[in-house]
Amino acid sequence: MKNSKLFLIATVIMLSSMSACIIVEDDYDPIPPPPPCEYNSTGEVCFDNTTDLDMFLSTDGFEFSIPAFSTTCAQIPAGFYSFYADAGYYYTWKGGFDVFVCEQSNVFLDYKNQ
Repeated sequence: MKNSKLFLIATVIMLSSMSACIIVEDDYDPIPPPPPCEYNSTGEVCFDNTTDLDMFLSTDGFEFSIPAFSTTCAQIPAGFYSFYADAGYYYTWKGGFDVFVCEQSNVFLDYKNQ
């Protein structure tokens, strides 16, 4: 009987000492998820129309109307694109541009770059 009381007291002391332990978590910063542009492999392209003419631009699967003296931007998949733009019969533009993941590409459309 005396041994069982000692065993019970020892068990209670052991359990109470274990419950007093403080568990400290590390300041663990999980890796943030990638931005949507990286996840979807997209980038932004901006068409800057510095002429006084409204333009219609078409590129591999995309079409844009770009008003005079304005900039039109869009998110599209990364890659190389060829484009054709026109502003009436006499003004046309042809060229190409690259779109990089999570970056902005600019295409300048003016009378000099025709």
